[in-house]
Amino acid sequence: AFLLGSFWFIFRVKNKEVYILSFLFLSRILFVVNFNEYQVGDIVKIKSEISNGVGKIERIENKIPLGRKNIYLSIEDGKYEILGEITGIKPRYILLEEIEKTKKEKNKIEIILENKIKKLRNYLSNGCVNLIETTVLGEKKKIYKDIEENFRNSGASHLLAISGLHLGVISGAILYILNKLSLKREIKYSGALIILSFYVFTIKLSPSVLRAYIMAVVYMVGNIIYERNDIKKSFIVAFIVNLFIYPNSLGDISFIMSYLCVFLILWVYPKFEIKKVKNKNFYNTIIFLLVIQVGITPITLYFFKTMGILSFFTNLVLTPIGSLFIILGFISIILPESLIRIFSFFIQGIYNLIEVLLKNFQNIPIGVKIIFGLMILLGIKNLIFFKESFVKMIIEIVVLVMSLLFHELGHGYAAKFSGDKTAEYYGRLSLNPLNHLDPMGTILPIIMRIMGFPIFIGWAKPVPINYSNLKNGKVGEISVALAGVTVNFLLALISMIIFYSGIDFPPIFREILYKTTLINISLCAFNLIPIPPLDGSRVVASFLDTHRKIQIFAFDRFGFFIIMLLSYTNILDKIMRIIMSGEIILIENILRLIYG
Repeated sequence: AFLLGSFWFIFRVKNKEVYILSFLFLSRILFVVNFNEYQVGDIVKIKSEISNGVGKIERIENKIPLGRKNIYLSIEDGKYEILGEITGIKPRYILLEEIEKTKKEKNKIEIILENKIKKLRNYLSNGCVNLIETTVLGEKKKIYKDIEENFRNSGASHLLAISGLHLGVISGAILYILNKLSLKREIKYSGALIILSFYVFTIKLSPSVLRAYIMAVVYMVGNIIYERNDIKKSFIVAFIVNLFIYPNSLGDISFIMSYLCVFLILWVYPKFEIKKVKNKNFYNTIIFLLVIQVGITPITLYFFKTMGILSFFTNLVLTPIGSLFIILGFISIILPESLIRIFSFFIQGIYNLIEVLLKNFQNIPIGVKIIFGLMILLGIKNLIFFKESFVKMIIEIVVLVMSLLFHELGHGYAAKFSGDKTAEYYGRLSLNPLNHLDPMGTILPIIMRIMGFPIFIGWAKPVPINYSNLKNGKVGEISVALAGVTVNFLLALISMIIFYSGIDFPPIFREILYKTTLINISLCAFNLIPIPPLDGSRVVASFLDTHRKIQIFAFDRFGFFIIMLLSYTNILDKIMRIIMSGEIILIENILRLIYG
């Protein structure tokens, strides 16, 4: 499919440069990438670096593997060329029985770094040195598993993989030191380029490192020859070069995250940047981080089952401290041993601080993170200077996700009170939104809102319910079916009661109340439509016998397509408008009773 798409693009865009680049790229893929499907019993030659019995396949039959795979082999750590028989194949790894192996000897630089790490262990804790190896030298397998898990749970796992952030921090530190020496511009940038190049080719090279290095080279060379830098062009150059060197990296998470983050910085962030406001740097920093966190959320959800946006405020703390640790770790490796004794106190202190923060941040409930985040936003002065559209987008996404969460909790608790504890058994009575996300009903609307489309409807992953456990027969079934829409209606009603209470709320809080009302009225109307698997169909099913009920449930798999058809023909919109009109009239009557 990729090759066919590539050929379609080549012949559609009539440009010689595109023809040449496309031909070279497709030729490299065809001749360098290994497309073979191997079977158990096949004899293969593999190049890999083994650590603790596991290694990433770098070459198989002297070609780059199509996908990222590891091998499991019981041999001592090191770089090998292995001839072996495949004894097992899994989606992410293969089992290999060694027939013959050749170990590659370490070069002088690797030996120097190994000795340096040993010396650091005399002055720093093992955990601290392991984190230096991970964040500065790219030895990801060296870090303790519990520390790695703490980083992941705190939403700061990006600090562990060497990327543009690491190279940017180290480049900035190098240029800062050279600038203090009052060197000429050409000498300063030439020196920085040499040091950075030596560092990059010393560590483990990856698509994200290569992207950052190419862009840094273009920037530094531009300063050396006094040429104006076009950072967008350097980004495109880095993308092309990266694909030529790593033609199998399109599905690699480090490649995707690296280029997505830079794309968001170069093309999305400028649309929200504030230029003529007091304290604009503070506001722009908040916007900058939010753009990245929101932009990568669909990717983190898909690959890691985490929402980066929920860790936005933990990253506000961990990222600068982590960046400082990276700088100190880099300096500790190049310092002579006589100075490490004095310097070790500072870097060990930063590591201890990171450990404490990780343990505390990972224990903060997600609901508290969201509330804390909203409180911070409400407390920021002059928030009016934020781009209004960006703030509304964040509010709509958060309100939609939380409304869907409470909708499903309504079903789960109604079932529990009616005698069925299935939802509780499966951990679905949780305030963690990640337990309730549905790819089409939740993640897709988030992506569409980021792309600029308005969102007012969606659905979460249905809570599991065993109808045979429900008490009170049909009454129990109806109460469970209507619990979700009842919660949505109550959220809308409460929001309107607060909205018209006469209190002079800040504009952003009034916007939250308005969006909460609008989205929950829409969700209530949408779910009352009797199309499987929406709540309206469950209400109808509760009045039928078991056989008819099963027949209705069987249509759940086709519900999405029916909804899309009704949406395309505008029938869905007309039905929802009728139901929403009834909800609005009911809310207005309740408000008249309360406020007169």
